[in-house]
Amino acid sequence: MPIQSSSARKAKSPRRIVYFANGDTMEEYSTEEEEKEQQQESFLLVSVLYSMLSWGLYLQFWEVRIATASFLTCGFLGGKLAMLFGLSEPKYKYAAIVEHYRARRR
Repeated sequence: MPIQSSSARKAKSPRRIVYFANGDTMEEYSTEEEEKEQQQESFLLVSVLYSMLSWGLYLQFWEVRIATASFLTCGFLGGKLAMLFGLSEPKYKYAAIVEHYRARRR
């Protein structure tokens, strides 16, 4: 049984081979497969990085992540509730309008 190198195992067959009139050929490979492989590699890289953290750093990472998500969620919901209850208008809007018309008359 011959031993195959890792590059021989990972070699892809071309999706399509284009033949040109001058004798050149071009091989086209699927990009979907490459994207899936890159996603799997990035997932493995992230999981390896998490496993290398100490418990203290791991807990600190999750604290920051949860705090950031909570802060962004509160900001989003606060803006939506302010618009719902009409709190997004200035308190003394009428005074600014009256002042504007007064300055225009001068």
